[in-house]
Amino acid sequence: MEIIPTVPSGSIWTSAARFLAVLVGALALLAAAPARAQRDLGTITGTVTDSSGAVLPNATITITENATGESTKLQTSSNGDFTRPALLPGTYTVKAEAAGFRPAEQQNLEVTAGSRVGVSLTLEVGGTNQSVTVTAEAPVIQSESTQLGAQLNTTQVAELPWADSAYSPILRGSRLEWCRANPAAMPLPAACR
Repeated sequence: MEIIPTVPSGSIWTSAARFLAVLVGALALLAAAPARAQRDLGTITGTVTDSSGAVLPNATITITENATGESTKLQTSSNGDFTRPALLPGTYTVKAEAAGFRPAEQQNLEVTAGSRVGVSLTLEVGGTNQSVTVTAEAPVIQSESTQLGAQLNTTQVAELPWADSAYSPILRGSRLEWCRANPAAMPLPAACR
């Protein structure tokens, strides 16, 4: 037989247990806040090279948020690389400068929550009173991260090209269950027929 000690109501031990529970809860909330904040922010990363393709270490990078004009300066590494994490979603301009080279900038870089935007800047030999400006367009291929995602609704899933393919019998099990649970779905997906 197990004996469970009891503590009288209102004793110091009950207060200590409540305090400990509140403290643990508060610490859990505080620990979760930075993780949520990181998820809502983006990163700009890139490389600075000269016109021959050689990397430029210690080049000065200025990242400016277009809407607010707020800017951050950093230096490229010995490999000519730079990374600026924890950026709020928005449109940015990245400018690179190095002694003996014309400054170069890339404008209209769109940073979204969780994104990692890549920039390659090439500095040409010349005076600092000349500059090269590149206007960013949406990248054809996102190569800075392997994390991509999309949300599909049930109609979009049913209309995927493999719906009537050789894989259909394998996939039909879970989709057939959905069809039975949603008989009024219109248009009727091919996998339900």
